Amino acid sequence: MNHYNVYVKETVTKVYSVEAESENTAKETYLTDGITSPLSDTVKDREVIIALLSPTDSIYPPKE
Repeated sequence: MNHYNVYVKETVTKVYSVEAESENTAKETYLTDGITSPLSDTVKDREVIIALLSPTDSIYPPKE
């Protein structure tokens, strides 16, 4: 059996808490204040980019 390297693009959503009077003000506050501590991280989506035969495949003995 061959070994493959699978390259994956992951999209992550982070939730931040800011005090604001409106949605637009909240967005501006987040961008200008540079808040760096998310409340949570959630992987939302995953996309396989490519799967390539591993160059180290030859170091594994064939399974019978």
